[in-house]
Amino acid sequence: MLEDISALRLCTTTTALQRLHDRLVEDLNERRGTKLIRDKDGQPKPIPEPPLQSGYSIEPITRQIDLIKEGRLMKHCIASHLFSVVSGDYAVYRMVDPERLTIEILVTQWGQCFIREVRGKGNKLPSAEAMQVIEQWFQENQPESNDGVPNIDRPSFIERW
Repeated sequence: MLEDISALRLCTTTTALQRLHDRLVEDLNERRGTKLIRDKDGQPKPIPEPPLQSGYSIEPITRQIDLIKEGRLMKHCIASHLFSVVSGDYAVYRMVDPERLTIEILVTQWGQCFIREVRGKGNKLPSAEAMQVIEQWFQENQPESNDGVPNIDRPSFIERW
């Protein structure tokens, strides 16, 4: 994304670094739209079936173009994870209420799911209220792992936010 690090060296404040980050994210989101991951016939590859069901105004993002639009709308770098989403390593969800958020879920090869990241517009952190809703949705929709081992109990995510 940043082949020439001279711009980074010019950042002497956190505000300048944030502005550089925002410009790079905008550039990434504009370039990513022309670089869908395609099959041998040139068609966009599908995103695998989401591991968690919709609910609590949280829904999966199921098409590459919608993931790219999510990055543009939310002004963050979720589109940089496109390959990992198409390969099934991550699943991405959008939340619309109580606030607009993007939720990234790590999916292990054994079918276990973990909340990897939750961000609002411009990488804003979610509110405690939104995290309570996300945690409730996440706990209610845990898939069974396909290795026969029970899913790992997780500590509350709310305390981290």
